[in-house]
Amino acid sequence: MDIRILPSNIANMIAAGEVVQRPASVVKELMENAVDAGADQVTVVIQDAGRTLIQVIDNGCGMSPDQAVLCFERHATSKLQTAEDLHNILTFGFRGEALASIAAVAEVTLKTRREEDEVGCQVDYADSQHLATQEIAAPRGANFSVRNLFYNVPARRKFLKSDNVEFKHILTEFTRVALTRPGVGFTLTHNGKDVCVLRPAKSLKFRIQDVLGTGVANDVVDVHTQTSIVEVTGYVGRPESARKGLGNQYFFVNGRYFRSPYLHKAVMKAYENLIPEGVTPSYFIYLEVDPQSIDVNIHPTKTEIKFEDDSVIFQILFACIKESLGRNSFGDSIDFDREGVPDIPAFGRNFDEFRPIGEPQALGDPTFNPFDNDGFPSETPAFDNSFVSGGSGAYVSGDSGSYAAGSRTDFVHTIKPDADWGRSESDFSRQPHGFMEKRDDYGKLFEDRFTPGKSVIMLHGKYIMTPAKSGLMVGLGESEEEILQTLRDLREVGVSIVTLGQYLRPTKEHYPVKAYITPEKFEEYRLKALEMGFAYCASAPLVRSSYLADAALEAVRKVCNTK
Repeated sequence: MDIRILPSNIANMIAAGEVVQRPASVVKELMENAVDAGADQVTVVIQDAGRTLIQVIDNGCGMSPDQAVLCFERHATSKLQTAEDLHNILTFGFRGEALASIAAVAEVTLKTRREEDEVGCQVDYADSQHLATQEIAAPRGANFSVRNLFYNVPARRKFLKSDNVEFKHILTEFTRVALTRPGVGFTLTHNGKDVCVLRPAKSLKFRIQDVLGTGVANDVVDVHTQTSIVEVTGYVGRPESARKGLGNQYFFVNGRYFRSPYLHKAVMKAYENLIPEGVTPSYFIYLEVDPQSIDVNIHPTKTEIKFEDDSVIFQILFACIKESLGRNSFGDSIDFDREGVPDIPAFGRNFDEFRPIGEPQALGDPTFNPFDNDGFPSETPAFDNSFVSGGSGAYVSGDSGSYAAGSRTDFVHTIKPDADWGRSESDFSRQPHGFMEKRDDYGKLFEDRFTPGKSVIMLHGKYIMTPAKSGLMVGLGESEEEILQTLRDLREVGVSIVTLGQYLRPTKEHYPVKAYITPEKFEEYRLKALEMGFAYCASAPLVRSSYLADAALEAVRKVCNTK
């Protein structure tokens, strides 16, 4: 058989078999073209589920008469100029095949006008043939009318499903495009009735609410993380809202919808042990990556994306969703508070470039003998460990500077007793806690030797002085006098650092907030705490235990008389 080049009309019909599979394919391509043209209002008119008419109207930049004719030619596009542009694609379209494929299987009329033109033009195409071009009055933008889809491909038209099924596919494509551009208004009309009217939304969540209903929008929690590889934003459904079968699962990358069974597994892994088997949560995941790190040109429908290293995306997505679920009390949380922490890249293919990190070494003095009294008189009475909560065996060696695991020399002083305490052995025998006097008030212990307010503990024959810290949550219905009395009690037992913060209700199942304390009242509590003798007090609505930790540390060092 002789090899020959196919006529253009037949070649276009073959291409149409890949790009135009059903009416929904036409809606998708024309809506994406409208968005690429900079439109902020797009109207889609459907008759008979697309069999009779598919009309897409936009207020974008429009086209000149010459450009309006040229746009129906194969591989005619304004999105690409050079081969390098393929690595920086940020628009929906780029191949220039959609309009040619549509014109090959339908009757197409285009009415368009640019802002700077006084009149518009109308271009008619059918069976890949340019029929006519004429000047008309037209608003700015483009108006595509596609009639009698597959009129010249009866086999393809015969295999179309029912109107309900085909319109469901149209609605799916309409939703996918609408979710990529919350700031654009969209209208969908079927057989003269408005099916969906979407005004420009202030945020993605409002767009989800407008498209899918208030129920879906209320059953999602936000996700967000930013790394050097990918930025993840969007929403994921609450575990209790997961349903059987698929529905409302969306992935987007750089504003483009795509399917990914692999990343879907990352989402499902994050919900592990949170949802029963056989159900799927809703999710709306938006990925922002370097355009050069993805390939969008691997499938005619452009719904498959090839990532440079999808395993790294998998890990980041899993951790991000896991953190969001934990933050909202649905599971274990992953700490994403990385302020002031250097960015550590995820290991991918170039793992060998990174130097291995050695094992951390435990600090301590291997020669330390906890039973050595270090110069104590042999007659020193036995120390009753019941004085120390739990009978701890922790230690601090003042001679060597070593410390037990979990301790910090910045926070601990060792006080050795004097050689002569001025007491007889009979004096100690009458005391239930060794050197400690049996007194109701331990807060004034050794006030002749040490600064008042320091907490003193005796371990292994040595006195250890360490500042104590506590915190209060207010707004639960307590009185001001109860707060002040609590502060006095804490100060009496040697607490030198205190924080006060507003109680916030984590979930509806937790105790409700009774009052929101004003910043002025918090400042009043702080000043009164300092008057009571606290070395440091952090008091404000959003204060937590780690608030201004550097200031607290400085206060601790002053209490310990260290630098």
